[in-house]
Amino acid sequence: MANVLGKYYVCGHQVSTGAVECPNCKDPDPLSRKANNDKFKMIFVVVVLIVLYWLVV
Repeated sequence: MANVLGKYYVCGHQVSTGAVECPNCKDPDPLSRKANNDKFKMIFVVVVLIVLYWLVV
């Protein structure tokens, strides 16, 4: 699988999707994989809470 380039949101440089750090600013998570994962978890929790609320009411 080929790595594609993505634009890093902080310093604006292009970073390979397989990179472990930004070559420009040395950020350890240049494509914010952790932030995207945290956002997914938060959305999941909110959806579960809404469903539980509907079941109780």
